[in-house]
Amino acid sequence: MDTISIRLGIEQAGNNDLLACIPAYLQDVSEHIFEGGKVAITGRLKNLKVSVTDNAVMVKDGSLTKWYLGDNLKMLSRGDIEKAFTKMSDTLHLPMNKADVKRLDFGKNIMLTHNVNAYLPYLGSNGRYTRLEQKTALNYKIAGRELCVYDKIAEMKSRGDMPPPLYDGRHVFRYEKRYLQGIAKYFNRASVTVETLYDETFYMGLVNDWYKDYQSIQKQKTFKIDMSMITTKEQMKMLGVLSLVEQQGGKLAAFENIRERQTKRELTKKQAHDLKGLIEQSLKLKLQTKESDLILELDGKMKEAVKYFR
Repeated sequence: MDTISIRLGIEQAGNNDLLACIPAYLQDVSEHIFEGGKVAITGRLKNLKVSVTDNAVMVKDGSLTKWYLGDNLKMLSRGDIEKAFTKMSDTLHLPMNKADVKRLDFGKNIMLTHNVNAYLPYLGSNGRYTRLEQKTALNYKIAGRELCVYDKIAEMKSRGDMPPPLYDGRHVFRYEKRYLQGIAKYFNRASVTVETLYDETFYMGLVNDWYKDYQSIQKQKTFKIDMSMITTKEQMKMLGVLSLVEQQGGKLAAFENIRERQTKRELTKKQAHDLKGLIEQSLKLKLQTKESDLILELDGKMKEAVKYFR
């Protein structure tokens, strides 16, 4: 459990005078008066932002793990999540377990043998998600949700945080799923409150959903071409096309790339048709493939991570 955004309405808060009571428990407090005279007070609970109005308290934009355990290289168990929110309730003198969850990031750090960047090229497309590459990260985006894969140590250093000495020379692969909006609808529930997060049934569903999306990422294979099977220039050309298609994520990914380029008018209708025909022709051939040792390692450690969650 990492970044969270939760909202406790005045009804759940017991109709307390929130503006009068809550700011005393915050640091770096400031007051904002909006048009119409509405007042909001903002402050911090260590790394968490808190916003208070006359009808709600919002806790947002911070790592729950860092707030409770000191850094987000560690991991909260289901029991720790309950304890963290109990501590938050005690600190704010409010029943934060009744708050509605507006955003939730769920992830884990995986220790790997090699630099994280070596693994990223083997993670291909993932269904309806849009795959976006960054220097030391991959993002998969779809409305309301996001998958993030990145070098955790590099990310910490970019924010000016120094990892503990225990992590010197370690390669930390971070895989997390971000539920940015519509969480209750996504999980087919009337609501998702803080106490839902440490309910065993919901928690295991969260773990399975997190892992299912990792499994849905197409893993690129390594290729070995048997030159003895090539006797013509046409076969050589087709094997080259097939190799390129496979490296880009297969037929569907290649066709989607062509469609996007045609939409942007980078390709004419005829050019797009010809390229698709070339791809279809290449798919009649076969390449010898095998799983990358890097992906075999990552798959194994992700599988172990699910066992640890449970």
